Amino acid sequence: MWSDRSAMLWLFMSPLIGLTYAAQECSVSDGCEQRSISLLQKEGLRSGGLLFLQEGADAGQSLVAADDFVTNLAQKVAGHNIPMTADENIALNAIKEFIQRLFSTAATQFGADQQSVNAAIALMTACNDEAKSGLDGDVAFVKQAMVWARGNHSTCRNNQSDDNGTMDTTCLEYTQYRKTNASAIPPECIKDNHLGKAFVQTSDKEDQKTMESCLEETKPWLDSLYSKYLTCHEDQGELDVRKKDCDPKQASFESTYCQYAEKLDDECDELDRCMSREGDNRLFVFGDVRQAEVARIADYRSAKRIDCLFTVFEAENKNKKSTLADCQAATYNTDHLVIEYPPAPAPIPCAREPSRPCDTTWLTTEYFNQPWHAKAPTVACLPCVTLPSPAPPPVATPAPAPPPSGTGLGDLNVNFGSCGGNARSEVKLTTSTDWTMVVNYQDDDCTDDIPDSVANIVSGFSHSNAAYVGNAAIDAFGQLTKAKVCLGSSKDTGNAAYNFCVELGDGDLDGTIKQESRCSSAVSNVGKIAMIFAGGCYDDGQDSFSSGRSFLKAGTTPSSNSARWTPRNANPTAKYNYDKVSVWHFEPWGLGLWIKDTKANTAIPKREIGFWSGNHAVGANLVDTLQVFVK
Repeated sequence: MWSDRSAMLWLFMSPLIGLTYAAQECSVSDGCEQRSISLLQKEGLRSGGLLFLQEGADAGQSLVAADDFVTNLAQKVAGHNIPMTADENIALNAIKEFIQRLFSTAATQFGADQQSVNAAIALMTACNDEAKSGLDGDVAFVKQAMVWARGNHSTCRNNQSDDNGTMDTTCLEYTQYRKTNASAIPPECIKDNHLGKAFVQTSDKEDQKTMESCLEETKPWLDSLYSKYLTCHEDQGELDVRKKDCDPKQASFESTYCQYAEKLDDECDELDRCMSREGDNRLFVFGDVRQAEVARIADYRSAKRIDCLFTVFEAENKNKKSTLADCQAATYNTDHLVIEYPPAPAPIPCAREPSRPCDTTWLTTEYFNQPWHAKAPTVACLPCVTLPSPAPPPVATPAPAPPPSGTGLGDLNVNFGSCGGNARSEVKLTTSTDWTMVVNYQDDDCTDDIPDSVANIVSGFSHSNAAYVGNAAIDAFGQLTKAKVCLGSSKDTGNAAYNFCVELGDGDLDGTIKQESRCSSAVSNVGKIAMIFAGGCYDDGQDSFSSGRSFLKAGTTPSSNSARWTPRNANPTAKYNYDKVSVWHFEPWGLGLWIKDTKANTAIPKREIGFWSGNHAVGANLVDTLQVFVK
């Protein structure tokens, strides 16, 4: 693509100027006529109007000068019928070669400029294509997860509303019966204490008859009243269970909605940036090409006129004047040199979500206006937070691709000081860019390591010494293929005996796990493994599997044959005196995720990372870190 007319004309003049240089080097021994060269160099350049042929001439004036030279010569030949000299023929031949090369080069440069214009449009089209791929791919996947979570929550709240309505009916019936029905009034014999201890244990026949008569009178009264009470009480219990089931589904819906909205925003932002960048490039390219196009068409018309004037020299003498007149009056079609400038493609629709969880309009649409809300109100909403992002690879222009790669430490970095005089260091059990960290638990005796609420674990958290990205974030990765589960020691980070990993795949999860209420719909088994280790699968009272049996299949343990991931029903002797482990416990190192039993000390945290006992044979209280990576 030519940026200015002068540069283009210099290229077109190069063969003509080259002819001048060749003439300077020519000699008689080469068969050249010294007189012609001398005339071209000295007489022609000086007095024949051919100064544009000499070295150093202004290339921008070359075509105009050639036009003037040929026009003047044609007028002289046509007007006075004067034959041309040999020197003039040499000059005309050089100019003719120059003109023919201009025609060829004009066509070539037109094609190159049209390609530049089309390429600028193609770059803008590529912005739309990439955005559509993202919207139809990653964004659609996360949206599908959000829609499913919305429906799951809404169905649960509808059932809760129905349960509440049933409870209202049965409890109102019980209350009205108790307060207004004469049959609900206790028999007088009860008032007279005929069922008291003295009458029940009496040896007197008459008192015994009095007691038994009261029994017969009391039985139907109590049956009717108790039946209505029991129905109301049972309905209240079912409503409480339903609410406990719905509240975590609400948290999951809000979390997945945040991920969907943020993913959509990312795609729309990238589309805006791409269209702005390539739109600016289009304007630059179009402006540059238009400038070259105008110059090229003007030069082409001049060259066509010069080419026409050559026919004056070839015409018979009687036709020279008319031929000259035709050339001077002729117009020349340049449609084949007109660049087509396609309009800029409009960006594809990328409709962002207008609100986020906990915004007033969002709450109104998703909760307050729902038919179930009056009898199944929601709990406090969880606003969107920014999930930790994996570190980008060290390249100039990284291309995002799900699932994220890299160590993914981000907010999962934990850093705690010494506790009880024990110096500790942050543990990073893998630095490979192929893995993303999703769980980082490091036991600290001075800190409540993880949330007591399962819902808070499920939605993700970040403490000073423990962090988890959350169940929804793991599902958003899609079909994960591998998990790397690692144990480590913050007290002895360089010792391989206490710092090691095992890789697990989709088929390593034991398919007979029970009661996995929060992970039953996990996208992948690999993701479910990470969720189990984080403690994001099981509610209180749900024992995931029988004592002593691993939730992973045989052969998946990190170390010796005796080492295993397993629950533990026992009385640990650790600091917090938990009664049992019902999530995981690694034997024989002792580290586990503990759930407080009803027998345990009420002052201790409900969930905690710690040791089952202090008398393990290997590594007691040294292996204090669990990290889970996925890809």
